[in-house]
Amino acid sequence: MKNIYTFGIVAFFAFLFCNPSFSQTTYQIGTGTSFNGTTDYPSPFGNYYYGSKEQYLFTASELSASGMNGSQILELGWQVANVNACPALPNFEIKVALVNDQSLLDFLNPTFTTVYSNSFYQPILGWNMFSFMSPFLYDGTSSILVEVCFNDVGYQENASVYYTSTASPMTANYHADQSAVCSSSSGTTYKNRPNIRFTAATPSTKDLGIISWVSPQVGATPNATMPIAVEVKNFGTQAQHSFQIAYSIDAGTTIISETYNDTLDPGDTLLYQFTQTANMSTPGMYDCGAAVTLTGDSISYNDTFYAATYICNPLNGTYTIGGTGSPDFA
Repeated sequence: MKNIYTFGIVAFFAFLFCNPSFSQTTYQIGTGTSFNGTTDYPSPFGNYYYGSKEQYLFTASELSASGMNGSQILELGWQVANVNACPALPNFEIKVALVNDQSLLDFLNPTFTTVYSNSFYQPILGWNMFSFMSPFLYDGTSSILVEVCFNDVGYQENASVYYTSTASPMTANYHADQSAVCSSSSGTTYKNRPNIRFTAATPSTKDLGIISWVSPQVGATPNATMPIAVEVKNFGTQAQHSFQIAYSIDAGTTIISETYNDTLDPGDTLLYQFTQTANMSTPGMYDCGAAVTLTGDSISYNDTFYAATYICNPLNGTYTIGGTGSPDFA
């Protein structure tokens, strides 16, 4: 665990010192000074019902007028005028997608990317900014659809959020006292859309990043020929055709590197399974990590990914839980 901690510190400082090379800019769409009441919708933080799902559409012309063209979006947020009695919102999730629509007639169902997730999020007064798990590549020509949803088991009040009126419906909402709000496919449209800020950066032509450690996961069975898989994303604006992907299961003592010789287009992801497996036949904690190397890629904070992975044997036999005598599990 000491090595993983060291890796984490290294990755953290890499983010601090490499990320500013992006030249970040904040873009705001909507400057209205009106805000919703404690029981009114839309609001991204609406808890007058158990759950609330909302979608907001931003057209390419609106985004361009704000100065935001092709870029990597790093965060977004909404401005709260009054928190009211809005509690911490459970299972709070934000998704983003590129679409061609110019208005909303109902909920859209494109291919979304989950950019933010929190088991509980407590709205605060002022701008609530949500840093993305990884940058979202905006092509500069599409509309952007933002979806926010949460589901509670109780209700209190909506937080009041500043909004701007729109000529066409640009917001869709569904709220209900039930547990399946986020899977709803139909809602009510509005011509009030919460003001939003995007923090974005001009993308590099060459920028690959490891976005997840896919296999093995925590709890996998020991295996002398363990398959190793990671996910790589092209955050740059240029297709890439040859690059190195490497992994280690012992905090970098032994590094296995392979070359990928195929095309990875801008914005696309690659699920890469290494040809060489790993010997993880001994149960215990493995200090796993992966890295991608591309000549000319100067954005280094997303080149590596670390995962402490515990490998263990499954339970096998008869076990007693609770009761009298000597239970295996009290």
